[in-house]
Amino acid sequence: MYILMPYLNTLAEKMALKQYIILLAVLIFVICGPAYLMYYGIPVYGYTDVAVMVLLWFTGAFLRKYEQYINIRSWLLLIFLLVLIAGNFLFHFWGFNIGIEHPKVYTYTMNIGMYNYSFYSYVVAIVVFLLFRNMRLKPNFLVNYAASGVFAVYLIHDNPYISGLIFRNFIHFTKVKELPMVMQQTFTIPAVILFVCLLIEYSRTIMFGKFQNYYINFLAKIIGKLDLIFTKILARVFKRRKTD
Repeated sequence: MYILMPYLNTLAEKMALKQYIILLAVLIFVICGPAYLMYYGIPVYGYTDVAVMVLLWFTGAFLRKYEQYINIRSWLLLIFLLVLIAGNFLFHFWGFNIGIEHPKVYTYTMNIGMYNYSFYSYVVAIVVFLLFRNMRLKPNFLVNYAASGVFAVYLIHDNPYISGLIFRNFIHFTKVKELPMVMQQTFTIPAVILFVCLLIEYSRTIMFGKFQNYYINFLAKIIGKLDLIFTKILARVFKRRKTD
């Protein structure tokens, strides 16, 4: 993503609205579609983790660039969000009860529910973004402060050691026999993951922030000197060719 970012930024600035819609449609329904239905995408169809990240990035760029065309009332977004959450509760509870006798049904219902790469999570994220955009929170520094570390939370949680630490020590899955337990875990798990990962990220920033800035500046100086050296070498080479 770091390598692709300059090209993605350039592409996002030059694309028109129609091109954005076509690109997002291809990413959602063609490339990332198998992942939404089967939890893990099929690489032969072009699905990779990078494809999902590109989809998320272009979705965010689209919402920022064309947010003036998206006028949805906050109460409609809130109702839609509550319907999505309630539907997820009922769907998983229904799938678990049937899955006691039919494990494949439970596996399928889990795969198309709320997990990292599900279409459900994708839609919920967009609705939450639009809802917070419409809200005028004062003061909003807490939301901005937490939002600045969301991408870091994604990367930290994706680390197997941190993920194992969270789910071994803070989150304990039990057999869900009642719907309230599903609701409780649905709200508890994201809150715990967000808190632990943000704590790790801000601790890392405090401990290694100065060293990281020094290291980046040091590398920038080295790259700058190498760039000057290669520029001089190339200038001499082309100068000799012209004289020859």
